[in-house]
Amino acid sequence: MQKISIKQVQDARFIREAIETAVVRRAAQIVDQATLMQLAQNLEQQSLACAQADMAGFLVLDDAFHAQLASSIDCTSAWDSIENLKAHMDRVRYLTLGQISPLGDLLAQHQQIYAALTRHDEDAAVNAIHSHLQELTLTLIAVSERYPDWFE
Repeated sequence: MQKISIKQVQDARFIREAIETAVVRRAAQIVDQATLMQLAQNLEQQSLACAQADMAGFLVLDDAFHAQLASSIDCTSAWDSIENLKAHMDRVRYLTLGQISPLGDLLAQHQQIYAALTRHDEDAAVNAIHSHLQELTLTLIAVSERYPDWFE
């Protein structure tokens, strides 16, 4: 197994947070009812995936949720950029989902982002995305301590 670069994970998380902070700030300003309905449907599907302990399905929905945020501001390139740099982040996600990062916690974080968007509350949306992406930092610390041989 190729070792995971902690530096690359941290760099990717930093860049992702910068992009997604700008995305949710703008989305809170301009989000429309159609987008809110799409996000709500995604959250319902995430809830079902949680109930069924469908981790692979949840990850697909998680990515779709974030892609929908970028699409809501007519900037799909924001999500495309994130996808191009998150390979090491995804490896950490796949190795820890359900163990260190419970699905229910991630769903609740997405619901907080959604709630802020429904109120058009920029600061709450930014705080919610920051908290959500901090999950990866906490996960990285926990998994690197638990499985030091996985990391370089």
